[in-house]
Amino acid sequence: MEQELDYRLNIGIHYYGAQLTQALQKELWPYKRELVAISSLGDPYSAYVVMFPLLVCLKKSLGRRVLWSACIAEWLNIVFKWLLDGQRPYWWQFVSGEWRDNERLRQVSLTCETGPGSPSGHCMISAAVWYIMAHAAASLLHKSSRWIPYSFFWLALALVSISRVFIATHFPHQVLLGSVVGVLVAKAFLSKSMKKFADSKILMFYVSVAGVLVALAYVCYYVLLGMGVDPSRSVQYALKYCADRDWVHLNTTPFFSLFRMSGSLVGLGVARHAKIFPHKSKFLPSRLLVAVVCVLYASYCATASFSIRSTALFYALSFLQYVFLPITVAIICRILSKILM
Repeated sequence: MEQELDYRLNIGIHYYGAQLTQALQKELWPYKRELVAISSLGDPYSAYVVMFPLLVCLKKSLGRRVLWSACIAEWLNIVFKWLLDGQRPYWWQFVSGEWRDNERLRQVSLTCETGPGSPSGHCMISAAVWYIMAHAAASLLHKSSRWIPYSFFWLALALVSISRVFIATHFPHQVLLGSVVGVLVAKAFLSKSMKKFADSKILMFYVSVAGVLVALAYVCYYVLLGMGVDPSRSVQYALKYCADRDWVHLNTTPFFSLFRMSGSLVGLGVARHAKIFPHKSKFLPSRLLVAVVCVLYASYCATASFSIRSTALFYALSFLQYVFLPITVAIICRILSKILM
């Protein structure tokens, strides 16, 4: 009886979620470009190549906290994805057998992500990063106006959530779960007890944390394999049910996220240990100019793609790419700050 109830609940959540996606696509399809653009803005990639370079040049402690929260949120997202083994609407409509009599959900170039669907990484990492930014902005305002940054935060997160459901990449409950966990991660990094954690200058601390997180993720992966659950079966679903195979990319896999996260932590540790980050400049325009240059540099570097058949080599090079990114951002920030001071 309990199994039948769980089955019906599971089918119901996905079926009515897919109906919501279908309704959104019917009503909002003329705004497809705008919604795809919003979805892109919520990409976890922006936390590493836009928010971190921008904020670390304006206020070092804020930039570091944002990067830490992005890394921890991404790691939790990877583990939750494997444990929950969530469906994605674009393949669920084919494999469930419950959507046979309904009109097929449409797909776009951002639809065919390869990892399991729950929780949403876009919502989870965006929530973790943007909430910290909203908190920082609110701290600069009068008490009566502090609601404004948080309102923008919730509006932006709602738009990203809608866009992810619209493109048939996530069900509604997946974006909700990702948003809630992301906010909790942000709140954890805003606590006083986590300040010393995020401000450490000991290189081995960063290397150890990155190593432990990678090891724990691999343990989770292989334990699931041993239990007869293949966490990578979602890749096969993506390849089989995506409308265009060119929309399936290795940089949407949980393993890519794992090495991006760990590489960024190691790179931040090297930059902190070597004391590369410059002292804060009192001249705001110069800090803004340096921040813009660092964002442009990081965005350019992150667009470098590796046309390699070896998956292991692709992940290794991606790891190194994100190790060097915080280091080189810190170096550029230091050099330009000295020139403009």
